Amino acid sequence: MKSELVLEKRASSSLAQLYVWLSFKTISDISSTMISIVLATYALEVTGSAALLGLTMASRLLGAVAGGAAVPRLSRFSRRTLIFAAEAGSALAIGVLATSSRAADASLIYFVPFFIGLFQGIYRVSIMSEVPEMVGQEGRHRFNAVLSATDGVSVVGGSLLASVITQYLAYKSVFLIDSITFAISAIAFLMLVGNMPRRHRPAEETRAAAEAGALPRAARYLSVIVMLVIGARFVEAFGSGTHNVGFPIRSQLFDPNQPAFLYGWLMAVWGVGRLVSAAVTPRLLERLESRHQPLEPYFIALLILTFACFLGVFEVRGMPGMLGFVLLAGIFDAATETIYYSLLQSTPAASRDRVIGISYVAERTGLGLGMLAVGFVFSRLGTDVTALLFYGGSIALAGLAFVGVKRRLAQGAAVGQVD
Repeated sequence: MKSELVLEKRASSSLAQLYVWLSFKTISDISSTMISIVLATYALEVTGSAALLGLTMASRLLGAVAGGAAVPRLSRFSRRTLIFAAEAGSALAIGVLATSSRAADASLIYFVPFFIGLFQGIYRVSIMSEVPEMVGQEGRHRFNAVLSATDGVSVVGGSLLASVITQYLAYKSVFLIDSITFAISAIAFLMLVGNMPRRHRPAEETRAAAEAGALPRAARYLSVIVMLVIGARFVEAFGSGTHNVGFPIRSQLFDPNQPAFLYGWLMAVWGVGRLVSAAVTPRLLERLESRHQPLEPYFIALLILTFACFLGVFEVRGMPGMLGFVLLAGIFDAATETIYYSLLQSTPAASRDRVIGISYVAERTGLGLGMLAVGFVFSRLGTDVTALLFYGGSIALAGLAFVGVKRRLAQGAAVGQVD
């Protein structure tokens, strides 16, 4: 009885530490959002070209791909060590840009984003793989939603700050602030989460592996479905290059004197949508799982709705219409992300790094290719035509993935009945 009380007390204390760390994480996430917006507008100012802007952003995505792919190969280090190192590395990379000269930035603007992406890729894969070890499989939906909520807060706060702070502070000052906040977050993680007990249960993992071996035919169908879902995520990422490159351009066209103004508001309202989604999505996921409903079709359907809403942002002319569509896009976007990572986190701990690493590489690769393609097309066509071309094509491809998933699920159900 005493041992149970001690374990319960330790678990409660660990959760308290975890949520205290989340407050520090939110601060660094706000900085991450600020650096995304400010770095994009600064790169556009330094390069003076939409195509070169796409190149600098693709450099960051290339680094993210390398970081995500590196995590399974760094298995000799704990995930928590990698999380701390990634936060500290981000602080160092941004600090280089904060202290460099304007002449040096003409070259650094292509290289520093690579290292920022590298460390953020390591961080993202490590943190999402570590979630079940922090809160258990049963708590992953809610914690993923909490992470989504903190992402929403960071997007709202970081976007609003970016739209305001750039009017009063130089770019270099903003970079220095971001570097300091990443360093603080790294120290907070080391102190609060580094020594937290893990909720890994070897017996459960062994039983899950045994069950997987007992149903080889069903496992084959499941692997195909996972590949289709990751493929849909690749399509989503490729299409997302449109708003990642297009929002800064749209903002500059909207108000050349304050190029970060509309961009900041679009990202802020998108963040509000993510907050709304975080309050609703976990309950829906728990309800669907209690009814034994597969989550994969819902993921792809929400992905299509997200694209449709982002397309609306580029097709309407007034700011209220753009903000309305981006609000809906944020709601659906956060829901797709929560479902997606909940699916991947259900894999056994031994293979989770590899599965999430592959998915992250596919996602970042798609986004990088999309941003490169969109950057060149934006320089030749208008924003509304480019958005229609890329979002329309992405919706069509996602529709094909949806049909493929539904068919595989039906075949898997038939195999289960035969077995």
